[in-house]
Amino acid sequence: MLHTVLRPIVRHALRVYFRELELEGIEDVPATGPLLLAPNHPNTLIDVFLVGAYLDRKLRFVAKSTLFKGPTGPLLRALNAVPIARREDGPGADAQANNQQTLAACERAVADGDAVLIFPEGVSQEEPRLQPLKTGLARIALGAQQRTQEPVYVVPVALIYDERETFRSRARVAFTQPIDVRPFLAGADDADPFAPARALTAAVRDALQTEVVHVEQPENDPLVAQLDQLYGQQVRHEIGGRLAATAAIARAVSAFAERDPERVQRVRGQLAAYTQALDAAGLDDRALRRGKVPSPQEDLAFWAATPLALWGALNHLLYYQLPRIAVALLGPERLYTSTVKLVVGLIALAGCYVGQTWALQHYLGWRWAGPYLGTLPLTGFIALLWLEALHARRRRRGTRKALRRLSPSARRALQDQREALIRELDRARVDYLAERLEADPDRSA
Repeated sequence: MLHTVLRPIVRHALRVYFRELELEGIEDVPATGPLLLAPNHPNTLIDVFLVGAYLDRKLRFVAKSTLFKGPTGPLLRALNAVPIARREDGPGADAQANNQQTLAACERAVADGDAVLIFPEGVSQEEPRLQPLKTGLARIALGAQQRTQEPVYVVPVALIYDERETFRSRARVAFTQPIDVRPFLAGADDADPFAPARALTAAVRDALQTEVVHVEQPENDPLVAQLDQLYGQQVRHEIGGRLAATAAIARAVSAFAERDPERVQRVRGQLAAYTQALDAAGLDDRALRRGKVPSPQEDLAFWAATPLALWGALNHLLYYQLPRIAVALLGPERLYTSTVKLVVGLIALAGCYVGQTWALQHYLGWRWAGPYLGTLPLTGFIALLWLEALHARRRRRGTRKALRRLSPSARRALQDQREALIRELDRARVDYLAERLEADPDRSA
């Protein structure tokens, strides 16, 4: 019952929290039967919300036991979470026994046809690379398959964020093809009883690594981030989404760094020179992009929506500030910032709506309070979109002023420098895709 009530609320909250939400492959997730979901883990509880909110089936998930000791404990229990102790969280006399019970309970739940989410990395982390996977998920999947005649499936889920701590940023959820557990169990060898678990873990890792942002060489992290800002928007439609492009750029840089490091160094040099020229001119790359100019119809819609937007902004003024205040007061670790913002935002939204409506009802009665409450959700969302449009207009105006300060020759030199860099990246993309197609005709970027 709780899941049925919470799911549409969380879906709405996620659509508000994220400006863009790319969702791929959910139609391939089994709607019934034994299922394990295996996401990477870049953003703590937000990861659970993103995976679970769009599945039309009840979901249980495993979380580290330390989270149950704080204020998130009641929320996690309400969401049907199962605690598990990690070695790095400190010793405990009964931790090992409790973990065995947790794993056995997960096995039984999956074998009974439930869906269970486990983060195979075992830790939430910010680095742009997949961490080594633990074999616990594979052991649960194999154990569950031994308990049931139905096929058990593991679905790796790739999660990507562009600015994980920022309200109205982007997120991507890519459900990869389900992995049938039965062939791994059939390949069991008495001489090496752990071989099936290792093989299944490797299959999950391979599936995730082709979809997440994974940079093999840490020294290339800044390069990938810069290329993503420069080139990601340009290829988003060909790749399958803005954040899908981020993952593809990371794969390409890792591949070239191994087999053609001179090319990587050449691009690094061109990019450094271009960035230095932009800094000297007091610009960023967005100033030289051929961005979309609002049409007359969009201008008209912007000004027509202004009264509704101002009404929505006025009535959501307190709500807009509460998540920021909560982060400032609680001082959560960076990894938990977005979770705190989302959870506090949900609670604050309900509290503000109830409080404001009660106050109006107290003084003016339901004749005014009812219609007033009905205006809040729509005008609040209109205000959000209007403020973003206003910010974009101001940014374009500032960009035009900055460009006018440059001489025509200086502007042309910057544009030529950018176009040369884009041509180099286009050639690299063509070569990379050709090499991948030659290596495996069934795989894309």
